Amino acid sequence: AAVSLSSSSAATATAPARRSDRLSAAASLPTRRRPRASAAKAATETAAAASIHTDTTRKIDARAENGRTHALEESEQRMAETRSGAGNNGGLATRIPSLLDPPIAFAHRGARAQAPENTMEAFDLAHKLGATGIETDVWRTADGRIVLDHDGRCRRWGVLRRRIGSLDRDRLPAHIPTLDEYYRRFGSELPLSVDVKDAAAFDDLVAVARGHGAASALWVCHHDMEVLIGWREAAPDVQLVASVRLARIGGPVERWAAEAARVGIDAVNMRRSDWNGGLTTLFHRFGVLAFGWDAQHDHHIAELIDMGIDAVYGDHVDRMVEVLARHCAD
Repeated sequence: AAVSLSSSSAATATAPARRSDRLSAAASLPTRRRPRASAAKAATETAAAASIHTDTTRKIDARAENGRTHALEESEQRMAETRSGAGNNGGLATRIPSLLDPPIAFAHRGARAQAPENTMEAFDLAHKLGATGIETDVWRTADGRIVLDHDGRCRRWGVLRRRIGSLDRDRLPAHIPTLDEYYRRFGSELPLSVDVKDAAAFDDLVAVARGHGAASALWVCHHDMEVLIGWREAAPDVQLVASVRLARIGGPVERWAAEAARVGIDAVNMRRSDWNGGLTTLFHRFGVLAFGWDAQHDHHIAELIDMGIDAVYGDHVDRMVEVLARHCAD
């Protein structure tokens, strides 16, 4: 199913001023009443119309897909030329500028390559290794506490796994920290990217961040654009990130990017393999930041930086820090 943006949401009426104005809606075409016809004739006409509609739809879809494929191929060619130095008189490779310089190095679930994920130990190690951002996942407990865990289930009494949302905070394993404990330990200096797995956690999540003066450094990620639109109106002081895959963007990417900017989305987060230099440039043109996740190896991180990415997510903090330092010093 394609990711869609609804222009009918009430939240879009109060989109931030920094976004472009609402695009003019197309005028509705007048309808014409058709004269009555016999049942047999009407059935024949209906079948013929359905056949024509199906054929036309297939042609339109084919043209749209061909156009999208051509655009992506053009973007990939542009990126290849950029990285090889084609068109640069000096013959040197050129890095596409990012909007955030240097890009943020988000430690995915803390330094999970060297420590248990989403634990205070992993977050502490990520800070020590030089991460410039922390990524985690949030859930709301039965008694309204915001806790940091990936899958939202925990073991109790041996093999029994219970949903975090059905348990009070004091019934969770000791290794699962609360967001409040995180801020008390590490402060709000580093940007915090949170993947909201339970939409009901949003209000309490923002309240905790505001209580620690960290709302402006909170990057809230979610895959449902309609949910993000509602959150934009409720919390204009946090950063909103649309977590999508390129294949799930319905229609032209440029139109999607323009609409995302209009409704107040601050960044789009896609898997490393979805990005190329043409796409980062496109999103930047609308003032939308480009984030890339699953950057696990040196060459993957370097490729994203050359594409003009604004943030990378990876398990190996030391690799991200080293590659960023090397590339951003050039």
